[in-house]
Amino acid sequence: PAPGLVYTTPGAADTAAGGVIAGAPTAAQAAVRCTLTATDVDGDTATLTFTVEVRPDLRPSFADAAPVSRQYRVGRPAGGPALPAAAGGDPPLRYDVAPALPAGLRFDGESRTFAGTPTAEQRPGAWTLTATDADGDTATLEVTIAVLDPPVVTGLRLVSQPASGNTYGYGEAVALEVAFSEPVEVTGAPALGLAVGSAVRTMRLTSAEGSRLRFGYRVSGTDLDEDGVSVPADALTLGGGRIANAAGTAAALEHAGLAGQAGHRVDGRPRAVGALQTVTVMLGGAPARVDLSGAFRGAETYAAAVADGSLAAVEVDGSSAVVTGLAEGTTTVTVTGRNAGGAAEQRFEVVVATSAAEHEVVVSTLAGVGRSLLAGAATTVGRRLDRRGGG
Repeated sequence: PAPGLVYTTPGAADTAAGGVIAGAPTAAQAAVRCTLTATDVDGDTATLTFTVEVRPDLRPSFADAAPVSRQYRVGRPAGGPALPAAAGGDPPLRYDVAPALPAGLRFDGESRTFAGTPTAEQRPGAWTLTATDADGDTATLEVTIAVLDPPVVTGLRLVSQPASGNTYGYGEAVALEVAFSEPVEVTGAPALGLAVGSAVRTMRLTSAEGSRLRFGYRVSGTDLDEDGVSVPADALTLGGGRIANAAGTAAALEHAGLAGQAGHRVDGRPRAVGALQTVTVMLGGAPARVDLSGAFRGAETYAAAVADGSLAAVEVDGSSAVVTGLAEGTTTVTVTGRNAGGAAEQRFEVVVATSAAEHEVVVSTLAGVGRSLLAGAATTVGRRLDRRGGG
C-alpha cells in the first residue's frame, strides 16, 4: 500500500473495527495493485486483489484572476459580467460573498453575478468572494464594490428666441439649458450636440450656475432646418473636462433627446433687408459709395453688376459698391450678397447727371411723372366708382 496506509484485520470482538484501509496518505501515489491475504488459524489462506490510488488533494485557486471591481447606480438594476471562477478544487465548487452586500444588492452563487437594485449610495469598499470545494478547501478573491448616486440630467430646454418670427438667421445665437438633479461643478469644456437639419452642430458651454448648464451656438451660412432644431439622445459630452457634485461624484451624462422645435427653425442663408435708395452720381465727379452691409442679413461677400455699362461702372470694395458715372442717364445696379449657404439680391437706381441743377430737374421730373400717374389713376378709379354708384 501507499505510504501512510495500513490494513487492519477484523477483530474477534468487533468486526467493524477491522477490514478497512485507514490512515492519512502523505503523498500522491499512482494506482498500484495490492493483494489482500486472509490466513486462518490452521494456515489456510484466501486472497483478494485490488487497486489503491492516492490522488493529490485538489484545492481551488484564484491565482489567475485579475482584480475585480463593480460599480452600480442607485435605483438602477445591477448587472455586469460574472465574477471570476476558481480553478482546481474538488467539484462541485460553491461561491459566496461576504460581508453583507449594500442595500438592495444580492449575489447569485450559481451564476456568480450580482442582482437586485441598489437603494443607497455606498463608498467603494472591499468584499470577499469565497470558493469552497467538495471537501471544504477554499480560495478567496477581493471584490471592490461601489454604489453611486450621481447627479443626473433632468431636462433640456431652449432658452433663446429668434430675432424675427420663428427662424434664427445668420449669426444669431441658439441657447439651450441642461438641468441636473443637484448643483454641479464643471471643469474643462463640456459640449452638447444640436441637430440642425441633417447636420449635428456643437454647442459650447457658456455658463454654469448651480444645477443648470447653458450651451450656445451661432448660426452659420450653411445652416438650414425648416422643421426646427432638436437634440439627439445622449449628446452631452465632457470635452476632456468633468461634471460632478460637491462630493466629487461624477454626473451621469445620459439623457433623453429633445424633439424638433417648430418655433426654433434655422435659415443661415443671406436675406435682403429693407431697400436701397436711388444714388445720384455727377458726371465727371467723385464716385458714389453705397454701403451694402445693411442691405443684407448674413452676407459674407458681395458682388455688383450694372444694367447699362455705357452709363455707369460699379465695383465692390469690401462691403461697399462704388459707382462711377460714365454718361448722362439712369440705370440699375444689382448687388448680390453671398455666404456658404446661398445668395440674395438687391437693386438700386443710379442717376448720372451733368450738374446739380440738372439733377434736381431729373428728380423733379421723375417725381412729377409719378404724381401725374397717381392722379390719373385716382381719376379713373373715381369715375368707375361714380358709374357703379349711379347704376
